[in-house]
Amino acid sequence: MQHKGKIIIVGVCDVEGSTNLYMAKAFARLGYDVVPCNYRTILQKYGPRTLESVLFKLAADKPSLMIFSKCNNIDSSIIARCSLSCKVWLWFMDPLATLIQTPEIIDHANMADYVSATGLGVAQYISKHIGGEKVYHIMEGVDPEIYRPTVATNEYLADISFIGTATPERMAYLDFLGKVGIKVRAYGQGFGSEVHGFTFNIVCSSAAAMLAINNEHTTQEYFSDRIFRLGACGAFVLHSFSPGMDKYFSNGEDVVYFNSPESLMEAIRFYFTPDKGELRRAIANNLRYKVLHNHTWENTVRKIIEAAEI
Repeated sequence: MQHKGKIIIVGVCDVEGSTNLYMAKAFARLGYDVVPCNYRTILQKYGPRTLESVLFKLAADKPSLMIFSKCNNIDSSIIARCSLSCKVWLWFMDPLATLIQTPEIIDHANMADYVSATGLGVAQYISKHIGGEKVYHIMEGVDPEIYRPTVATNEYLADISFIGTATPERMAYLDFLGKVGIKVRAYGQGFGSEVHGFTFNIVCSSAAAMLAINNEHTTQEYFSDRIFRLGACGAFVLHSFSPGMDKYFSNGEDVVYFNSPESLMEAIRFYFTPDKGELRRAIANNLRYKVLHNHTWENTVRKIIEAAEI
């Protein structure tokens, strides 16, 4: 493959499962040389001055693009100086509440050449504060080589499974289902066991349905990338609704939405009758098709490449 240029990713590429790893792989598949700068590790081991020196040297090499991701504890002036040598992109994945609580991110955005947020409402907030010409709404993606259907195993068999961190809202849903006699097998921080890598695929393939509950329910078109992972695994998904999700996935065609314990219970009663197996499989297949055609990491980085004109 022809060499297309160099991409610097300032983020976390030395932790298994990190979003930045999937991003780096997608750029590499499209013909770019990717150089990771694991800024948290450098800060912890060597301190801010070393990190600053590393970043300036990387920028001075004039890469095609320098992407700052998860860049808390980095001074905004560093981003400004790097932008003198190369194009700089601020990639922001967090919810609106995090942005409001971390005002230096707006300073970072001001110093970058391009800015994107994974939620439309978040991008609109940034645009309102710095001007909208360089702000984009670009969602995360999924790596279909990692997340894919597999064979069910007895160890993980379930009617409904959930993967995610325990939160009061999620626990309330699980408690509600438990009280009406529906047991949900839950995995993640706070549930006693976490699943990563290929085990994630096994859990999805071993459950008749996967339950997904967003942390954020008010920001327009902001939702977890877990829906992409579940879809890539071929799961039938019961998903809490967030504003704008139906722009991407239709209720009853790609996923089944709920907005309360009662509406979730109604969906379970409807879709888990003996004659609904084929319908669940059809909905799961539709979701997988849409995810693989519209929401892979290669789709995501192509949008970055196009916007940055590299």
